Amino acid sequence: MAKFLIVSCLAETVGLAVRLMAEGHEVFYYVHTEVESDCGDGILNKVDDWRQYVEEADVIFFDDVRQKPKGEEVYDSGKWYLELREQHPDKLIIGGHPNVARLENDRMFAYEIMQQVGIPTVPMHRFTSFEEAKSFVEENGGSWALKHNSQVSRDLAYVAEDPDDMMAFLSWLEENWGDLAPGASVDFVLQEAVQGSEFAVTCFFDGEKFREEACYLNQELKRLLDFDKGPRTGQMGEIGKVVSNARLYQETIAKLQPLLQEWGYCGFIDINCIITDADTFVPLEFTAGRPGYPTLYSWCELLDEPVGEWLIRMAERDPAPTKMSEAYVVNVVLATGTFPREDEKLNKLAMIRGLEDVGLRHVWLSEVRFEDGNFYGAGNIGYLMVVTNKGETITEAANQCYDILEKIKVIPYPVYRQDVGLVSSVQFELLEALGWLS
Repeated sequence: MAKFLIVSCLAETVGLAVRLMAEGHEVFYYVHTEVESDCGDGILNKVDDWRQYVEEADVIFFDDVRQKPKGEEVYDSGKWYLELREQHPDKLIIGGHPNVARLENDRMFAYEIMQQVGIPTVPMHRFTSFEEAKSFVEENGGSWALKHNSQVSRDLAYVAEDPDDMMAFLSWLEENWGDLAPGASVDFVLQEAVQGSEFAVTCFFDGEKFREEACYLNQELKRLLDFDKGPRTGQMGEIGKVVSNARLYQETIAKLQPLLQEWGYCGFIDINCIITDADTFVPLEFTAGRPGYPTLYSWCELLDEPVGEWLIRMAERDPAPTKMSEAYVVNVVLATGTFPREDEKLNKLAMIRGLEDVGLRHVWLSEVRFEDGNFYGAGNIGYLMVVTNKGETITEAANQCYDILEKIKVIPYPVYRQDVGLVSSVQFELLEALGWLS
């Protein structure tokens, strides 16, 4: 068995660490962000200084990328990655590469890279002034999506129906920016908005090539409430399946392979797209340099071999094919009543019951701690756990997730979407008819 060192920002890999321990591996777990530092307490072997365990570890896993403005206190996995690469060139390191992380955090850089490697793009323009952006919209019209380069609330992203709609949103942002994003710089893009089906393609890169046999297509549900209502969250649920060497993969992230070889990256890559018809799609944004959550756990649900063994095989570039299930997978995020707003006090008071009955085979913990014989919330966001399951149909997989969720009690009350899988069957049938699932 191996020793894993997980260097985390927001403790979203508590569930992964639990699985690795269940498989017999030893895990050292470091959480950088102070308000998340109690996540996994009583469950994991938590460490205060990750550097003290580098020599001992067989695998080092950076599970997130820059989450704060520049400064000494920042979780800077890119800088730490380069440090380890120089000092320990033979170590197995997953995630953290600074160039790859930049694909997610710098939208114009990602836009330029896509153009460089031949991934189709739509017009995108960067702004550091609300007035400049309003002048641009006034002069050019059109329908635009606003996305921030800085780490601000997801609620501050916006897709406008028409120019007047975007002008109103820009004026609202400008008037309230100091309260909405205290201390954050104004740095965002306007990307031409298109209509269609939103799907993501996910794959792992082993430092030499993509593991295309494990290519995963998925649809994310990002709004808090059923039928895509309410505030934006990181994600509330997902539907997906493995499609080996899928067309969407071939026309998007597969084209990054020479560049990723040059950079020497090992880890997760995901790109979200809008598919408009049989011939047209629009890439939206990357998740890179870290796994996507809860996508990682859906992918692990479909993995037909131990997670730890596969991570080592992947990092060692073992050529043996990844063993994946051909089933559909569904995940549902279970949160507290405050999610997605930060409320450290209330989240820590939440009590979770029923985990002893359902077990952790299909449950992946996040902001949870174990104390005095009980499971409680931890951290400050209320993102408690992810429930995953698979089936021959989307409906079967979803029903099995909800069977588990009904047995987990959160005091004072749980929050999760109850419509995961209801719409996506139609979406998958449409994609198949358009030839994107082959």
